[in-house]
Amino acid sequence: MPYTLELETIIDCTFEGLYAFHANPYNLPLITPPNIKVEVIKLDKPI
Repeated sequence: MPYTLELETIIDCTFEGLYAFHANPYNLPLITPPNIKVEVIKLDKPI
């Protein structure tokens, strides 16, 4: 039997601010689960 889990999080910021946060690769360690080690060492090109 299939199940569906839906979650919602209210984030108090603008759409532009939220997009800019997720578009910045240096924020990847902040949004990655703690059991997965992520480190941004160097970016050759700006994204």
